[in-house]
Amino acid sequence: MTCCHKTAILFISEAKNGFYIRDYKEKDLAGIYAVYKSAFSEEPWNEYKKCSLCKVNYGIKESDNPAENCKKCGKPLKLEDYWTEKDVNEDINYAKSKEWNSVLVADSSNEILGFTWAYKVNLEKDMSFLKKAQNIDCSKKIIYVDEVATAANSRGKGVATELEKKLFSRAENAGFEYVILRTDERNTAAMNLYRKLGFEKLRYGVSETNTNRYAYDPEFNSRIYLVKKLMPSKNFGGNEERKL
Repeated sequence: MTCCHKTAILFISEAKNGFYIRDYKEKDLAGIYAVYKSAFSEEPWNEYKKCSLCKVNYGIKESDNPAENCKKCGKPLKLEDYWTEKDVNEDINYAKSKEWNSVLVADSSNEILGFTWAYKVNLEKDMSFLKKAQNIDCSKKIIYVDEVATAANSRGKGVATELEKKLFSRAENAGFEYVILRTDERNTAAMNLYRKLGFEKLRYGVSETNTNRYAYDPEFNSRIYLVKKLMPSKNFGGNEERKL
């Protein structure tokens, strides 16, 4: 049985704190989009609106009282939504096109409280700028957590923690040994969450004086890559545990 086939199995967790974790369904798109748009409009992402010409992002505060001309291209400013439902759907479909993938939602009486999705990556091919990191073995099976977010009114209830725990368990059952993700290190809540989940910064060296020792996004100098060592199941390849 292939990993891809395994992820197609319907998964539903036991209810906890008024919500449960389950696999994504197409009907969830609108709920995911609402959480996605709201969460990434906040600081430090500030992906609320964008210039219709150059696509530079504008946060909520900037969009409330924008200048006449764009802060980047200098042209007359016309703002549009930074993310559309079509964008989010394409992102989910991209994840689901991968050899191994998992798209999970936190559901409370058919209300989407949060979501996460991840897929298998090959660092040598997909993220070659990370292949020299010292605290990951690129020859092992690795997943990349592309997205995780929680609705603002549902934070502090363990939604993101439960989503990631279910995701990691599924990955371990499929034989994966590492999980990596990218976040903005200015987002203290996210950084604290990932530390509690066992993540550490991907690093290139151990010298405290080396300012380039950690793996940052080449395009965004505050967005850093984190890694967590998984404990793959010795019996991976069989049916995943599921509760329907």
